[in-house]
Amino acid sequence: MQQVGPRANQMGRYITPEAIAVSERGSVLPKFLRKPARQASRLLNGGFHVSGRGLAIFGILFAVATAGAGLVANGQADVVLARVAPIIGLKNISYDITGAVETSQIDVMTTIAPLAQGSLLTLSAKAARDALIELPWVADATVTKRFPDRLSINLVERSAFAIWQDGDGLHLVDREGRVLGDYDGRPGILPLVVGQGAGDEAAEIVASVSRYPQISSKVRAYQRVGSRRWDLQLENGIQVLLPENGLEAGLSRLAQLDEEKDIFNRAVERIDLRSDDRVVFRLEQGAADAMREVREEQIKRMEKAKRERQI
Repeated sequence: MQQVGPRANQMGRYITPEAIAVSERGSVLPKFLRKPARQASRLLNGGFHVSGRGLAIFGILFAVATAGAGLVANGQADVVLARVAPIIGLKNISYDITGAVETSQIDVMTTIAPLAQGSLLTLSAKAARDALIELPWVADATVTKRFPDRLSINLVERSAFAIWQDGDGLHLVDREGRVLGDYDGRPGILPLVVGQGAGDEAAEIVASVSRYPQISSKVRAYQRVGSRRWDLQLENGIQVLLPENGLEAGLSRLAQLDEEKDIFNRAVERIDLRSDDRVVFRLEQGAADAMREVREEQIKRMEKAKRERQI
């Protein structure tokens, strides 16, 4: 058996650089292969020297690599990265946030911080995006890591569509009925929808009524009734009861009444369109009293005339 090491010299089997450089055919290796050949010769013949410090560093690196492989296998790699990151200078993150108009930048950072654990190394951009789109105003988000310590975040926010009154509370909702936050008294014209489930159905009723500008311009609030149908509260106090089925037909009849009878300027308290074959009006209290007096007076005159004919 061939020995490799210092004792190989004593046995006449020392592998010299010249022996490696010359092949069996007696040719010389190319120049760029000679240095690797000499290093291989020293290694095989015990001539390769490693210092104690180098050996210690190699041992530490080997131990870290072995431990890291085990932690990855056990799902603990993120914990190690979180502890190592501050040591290598990634302990602070700077945020570049754009598109945050309704969303507080503090809310953005406090949403990201637990996921980052102080370092970009441990942050998943996808997990950060998924967390951000759970914020009420955020429709979409783009998260980009810029090493060593910057995080770029671009938000696409939702738009407020209506004010929803649920009990005593007022909330801003988007077109899909998602609650964005409490109504803050902001200026602007937003439709007011009232009642349980009104926020979810607001877009449909507002779109239907908007086809009749002479009606929509007078609406103060849209009230959801029993999760089945809508009432319109007009600015002059008139209440319009819309049908559960045939909403478009009911609105068309209402527009025709206004065009032909100027019904919105009459002493009417309520217009009931729930029946297909008739429209029922309720007069204002004063008008109703006056109408009652007129009818009573007419009845008295008719009775008096009847008595006079009998005489």
